[in-house]
Amino acid sequence: MRNYLFCTLALFVAIHASGQETVGKIVPFLKTGGSYLNEEFMIDGSALFAEPGIRLSNGYFFSLQFQLGETVNDIAQFPGMESIDFNFIYTWKMLTLFIGYELTSKNNRHSFAPRMGPCYARQDITYPSESEVYPLILVKSYSEFIGINLALEYLYNFRNGISLGVQTSGYLAYQYGPLFFTAGPVLCFRLK
Repeated sequence: MRNYLFCTLALFVAIHASGQETVGKIVPFLKTGGSYLNEEFMIDGSALFAEPGIRLSNGYFFSLQFQLGETVNDIAQFPGMESIDFNFIYTWKMLTLFIGYELTSKNNRHSFAPRMGPCYARQDITYPSESEVYPLILVKSYSEFIGINLALEYLYNFRNGISLGVQTSGYLAYQYGPLFFTAGPVLCFRLK
């Protein structure tokens, strides 16, 4: 897995270096927003994210996204324990290093940004239960995933440096394949 992530990062650096022009103005930005989160196309939830980064004058950008999400698997029953209903609460912490390219319209009002990068995700699982037989059962466990995040983003850029748009992303875990996807609104602040 380490070799795979290293090769992916080396590929991006090589592509960037081959198309490198003289870097002029570097524009820092901060994106934030909320999104719909779906885990393995079964469990729904929500997520919040913050993403600081820099955009180079040639259209390439680099950013680091930190995302917190929570999904709840409604009432699951186990054989032999029919009197106990479990609600599984999954809490996600995701960190992604994005490398992308921003395509803008001639008047710089619309931008479309495909991007990808390595990601790390940690899933904390809580198994609470409330029933008449057992008042409360609370078990916690966690799992960690590494993989790649593929994302698309559309932004409408205002003249004052603020942009509004939508983004969608899919996380592919090295161990399991497609893990979850997110989609939601984005608010971006560009420091000129």
